Amino acid sequence: MEGIIAAVIGYLLGSIAFSKIVVKQATGLDLSVEGSKNTGAMNSYETTGKKWIGILVFFLDCLKGYAACMIVYLLFPESDDMMTLLSYAGVFAVIGHNFNLWLRMKGGRGLATAVGVLLFINPLAIFQWGIVWLISYYGVRKHVHVANALATIGAPIMVMISPDKLIEIITFVAFEDATRYFQLVAMLSFVILLKHVEPLQKLLEEKKLFSE
Repeated sequence: MEGIIAAVIGYLLGSIAFSKIVVKQATGLDLSVEGSKNTGAMNSYETTGKKWIGILVFFLDCLKGYAACMIVYLLFPESDDMMTLLSYAGVFAVIGHNFNLWLRMKGGRGLATAVGVLLFINPLAIFQWGIVWLISYYGVRKHVHVANALATIGAPIMVMISPDKLIEIITFVAFEDATRYFQLVAMLSFVILLKHVEPLQKLLEEKKLFSE
């Protein structure tokens, strides 16, 4: 039952479309029909051309993931398996953001919300994702979606080969086995990758995946 409650909390918070609210209030535009039609920070910025809107939406989307974990952490302080509950809350927050029931299962790509989840539990994968992103963007292809996808694939691998001691030192929430952290990062990455399939397919069809 606790797991179901954690998942519901995560999904409901994740499905709050802050980007639509902010963009609508600031410019009158409907983000779900503008630009890439994604309700995330990148489309908020690209559609409006305003950096402050992109930054604000990123922060609010990040806050959804963080808040989902914090609420579950406070709601079940005596849980014997806190990491499982936080994983439910975090992963379903990203699912709620990416596959929003109120937006006919559309949404964003989940990166900011996943950052919020990892900031609450353990930020190591965020730094590792960033390293792989930089290598991918400047060494493979200067395209955001390509770099995002490669970094999202690379982050769980980086976590898997990281020393357990390093993971334990950086963690904010105690858990018995570092493998649990890898499993969380892998699940988050999978949900995020699902939303990168379409743009990558488009680049592949246009023969622009690895070239301008």
